[in-house]
Amino acid sequence: MRAVGVWIQVFCFFGCVAAGPAFGQDPDAGVDWSRPETIDPFDEGIGDFLDVDLDALGKKAFEAYQAKDYEAAAQYYLAFLRHDIGDSASIYNLACCYGLLGKAELAAKYLDRAVKKLAQQSLVRTIHVFVALCDNKHQGIVPVPAALGNGQDPHSNLYWGAMYGLKTYFSKSDDWELISTVKAPKAAVLERCVFKHKTADVYLVADAYDGREIKQTVVDFLTAAAGGNKDTVSVEHNSGKRVLGTGGGARLVAYVGHNGLMDFALETYPKAKDKVRRDAIVLGCKSKPYFSKPLNDAGANALLLTTGLMAPEAYTLKSAIDGWIAGESAQEIRLRAAKAYDKYQDCGLGAAKRLFAVRP
Repeated sequence: MRAVGVWIQVFCFFGCVAAGPAFGQDPDAGVDWSRPETIDPFDEGIGDFLDVDLDALGKKAFEAYQAKDYEAAAQYYLAFLRHDIGDSASIYNLACCYGLLGKAELAAKYLDRAVKKLAQQSLVRTIHVFVALCDNKHQGIVPVPAALGNGQDPHSNLYWGAMYGLKTYFSKSDDWELISTVKAPKAAVLERCVFKHKTADVYLVADAYDGREIKQTVVDFLTAAAGGNKDTVSVEHNSGKRVLGTGGGARLVAYVGHNGLMDFALETYPKAKDKVRRDAIVLGCKSKPYFSKPLNDAGANALLLTTGLMAPEAYTLKSAIDGWIAGESAQEIRLRAAKAYDKYQDCGLGAAKRLFAVRP
């Protein structure tokens, strides 16, 4: 629940718009709302729940949390949600309370509900990109200049802060806006950036993993592709505060970096945890022979893989994402990626097309 603690203060401001009569009063007590056929629509008090002061409940929840009385905060969030089951942020806040109370199972239960509710309500599409920073010392790669290959320094890393690294390239793009940067949001991740597409309601969450944690990067990517590690991130933009699904809560997941599966095998490979087929991109050398089966077992749709040695730089990822946002087919996305790769690598379009593959 480490992530819960990180984001709760932001969420409280977003989720606390609740309240009503004194806590403990239930204006619809005795009514079985699960059986509408038993409701008396002519009962004068049947609609008294509409008078619940949600603002007051939200204020009390916030005050209880600030006082570190997480049990009381959970009570008020439950009272609020009894009258507004659609508030995904308050469901998330409730999960945070349980996490801080050491109730891991309840925290996970309500976190899952928050993510599901968010998915039901929102047209926001989230892309989660897992970047294994280039690392001369800890990865089986051909060494690059020291600054580019320092896996513990995102600022100048080949896959993050360099000219064609994800953070730099997307920050300079005409299509994307960097709206948030967080240092060390969780273990193994050195920096997280959140980008908002300028014309589509799409957000991109990119995590820069310490290069020596490449195995964890692969595990987290495949787990997300399988629908695991569902989490949320709150961001504020011109359109207001938004709650974004990350990990298994994202619509598209992508891995960028050295193909770690060429150097090691995982003890276990994540299996599909739900019936959602998330799209997945793997930009690394020869990703098709190494990631096809793991992605299939995870229940994911392998949208774009590679067949040979390549430079997993951000222009290819952006071009593929452009096609995904536009609703293009896998083959159209493959062609976009090939054109971008040829433009920057000058390898010939035919060779670039052979480099990229889609799900068989």
